[in-house]
Amino acid sequence: MMKVFRLGTRLIRCAAGAPGGKASLTGGLLRGLWQGPQILAAWIFLVVYGLLYRRKIRLISWEGACVTAVPDRRTRGMSLGPYLFIHMPPDQLDKALSRPLDSDLLLHEFGHWLDSLRLGPFYLAITGLPSLWTAWRNKPVYRHHRILWSHNLSPWEMRANRLAARYFGSRYGLDWSVFLPRLPRSRADWDFRDHSKGV
Repeated sequence: MMKVFRLGTRLIRCAAGAPGGKASLTGGLLRGLWQGPQILAAWIFLVVYGLLYRRKIRLISWEGACVTAVPDRRTRGMSLGPYLFIHMPPDQLDKALSRPLDSDLLLHEFGHWLDSLRLGPFYLAITGLPSLWTAWRNKPVYRHHRILWSHNLSPWEMRANRLAARYFGSRYGLDWSVFLPRLPRSRADWDFRDHSKGV
């Protein structure tokens, strides 16, 4: 019981901040209420994570979000409210956590959190579920002899990229063009000719 209590307090402390790391009790409560469905889903998800990954989970507070990092063979991510779930091979994970502005996955998932702050209780319906659907139906798209993925073309994924690009560009001067074409901000960042169909 004590372990559950300690984990719960760590989760709350980890995600109590606002973008930029500014924390206040009132602001944290209001953000918690506004993002209630995502936070509840994240806590359920974290219980499952705790059972699956046990001691491998690393909780890191970053820019006001709670990064839930898990060493894994595959690279993938998901966001629920202020909780960013990041899976990466151990060497890439250590690099991403030590230099987060170089990790396109971490920045992209942070953009989803910014989107969650904007949409509040509507986030799961507008972004969360459609994002899961397009991730499940993900397929390659060919552009100038390079393979990219259809999931990255969806409006909610590009919106997360735009929000992250704006946030990190204004705060740290980050040039988002280094992440193109993998993480487009809009359709203008893509050339839609599908060479596999001879178009």
